[in-house]
Amino acid sequence: MQVYNKEKRGKEMKLRNIAYALFIIATICLFTSCNKECKHKKTVWIVDVEATCVKNGIKHDECIKCHKKLTIEEIKAPGHICNNLGICNRCGDEIPTQGLKYGLNKEKNHYNVSEYNGKDANVRIPSMYNGLYVTYIASSAFLDCKNLVSIIIPNSVTNIGDCAFGGCTSLTNVYYNGTIEDWCNISFSSSSSNPMCYASHFYMLDENNEYKEVTEIVIPETVTKIGDYKFYGFGNITNITIPNSVISIGKSAFGGCTSLTSMTLPFIGNGGSETHFGYIFGATYKSVNYGYVPTTLKEVTITGYKGIGNFAFGGCTSLTNIIISGEVTKIDFDAFFGCTSLKSISIPNSVKSIGQRAFSSCKSLTNMVIPNSVTSIEDLAFSECTSLMTIFIPNSVKSLGNSVFYNCDNLTINCEASVKPNEWKELWNYSNCKVVWGYKKN
Repeated sequence: MQVYNKEKRGKEMKLRNIAYALFIIATICLFTSCNKECKHKKTVWIVDVEATCVKNGIKHDECIKCHKKLTIEEIKAPGHICNNLGICNRCGDEIPTQGLKYGLNKEKNHYNVSEYNGKDANVRIPSMYNGLYVTYIASSAFLDCKNLVSIIIPNSVTNIGDCAFGGCTSLTNVYYNGTIEDWCNISFSSSSSNPMCYASHFYMLDENNEYKEVTEIVIPETVTKIGDYKFYGFGNITNITIPNSVISIGKSAFGGCTSLTSMTLPFIGNGGSETHFGYIFGATYKSVNYGYVPTTLKEVTITGYKGIGNFAFGGCTSLTNIIISGEVTKIDFDAFFGCTSLKSISIPNSVKSIGQRAFSSCKSLTNMVIPNSVTSIEDLAFSECTSLMTIFIPNSVKSLGNSVFYNCDNLTINCEASVKPNEWKELWNYSNCKVVWGYKKN
């Protein structure tokens, strides 16, 4: 019995070995046959490594029968496609221009752009670098970059150093990714730290995140100060409105605004010791308003000041219309001296005194009404107003200086008083202009 079982097991083992050998032979034959005889049918491309914006990927196709890889190809990196904010639509990264160099501040919490040595004519400054905000464009950072045509500045920038854009003579377009309020918060060290020193066009993002050229500036009421050189070189701006919330305006804040036609502002000068209009356009002295105030500027509205200082508008030969609000109480000497194109000016009921030569040589003025708030008019106040035809003087005027209407040869003076008040100077009408006493204003 045992012999029989041994023989049986031996036969079974032999059969299993034969079956295994046949399986191995069949498998080898199958693959050998496929390699020699398979008519490959390609699959669609299979991606092995995805391409990023800056790195190539890998893909292959293979036979759907034998799964042999038939072709291996590189997937080219497509590059970044950025929106107006500099954010790549593909990867979501903020993409700066190559060639910008950065420096870390002492506190190690902000970066600055220290230099640009790239070749791109169109530069984009990022709002962040290495996880920290870029807040400063250093002095001379783009000095003499004569190939620079356009630059995009993020609203993270709060300070631009001296001569940062000096010598950028090809710079044409400035794109700013912030608001007017944000721009007012940037500190400019000099005129050449403002990129508009050379550029012709200034763009900001609209509600659709599209760049739109700025031709009018309306300062929001959240702004209290407009610093030095803030809008220097904004040559395409035609109208500027400044609210009463602003208490100071820096030197040359609007220098080079050569297309400006109208302006509304709360005071003249810097809001402090500098009281001449030309100060905000770059005039250092009161006597040189002419040459700094844009010749295109025709209309000025003053909304909130208590007084118009001496020589405030002196020599502003292109102004044709000035509107003064009800806040002004005093028009100082030479305030409008030599405003030869001035045709219209409204004096509010708040004004109490008109200083010496205040309107002298305003040769285009044709008529003037003195409000009944005025009590004093000083010497030569309207002298050389050669086109002045009529003026009304109310009873409120108790003091009238000498030669007030000197050389106003065509003038008729309509006085509400029946006779010359005793306080008026004897030579008040030195040029013997026609006088109508007891005039009743309609």
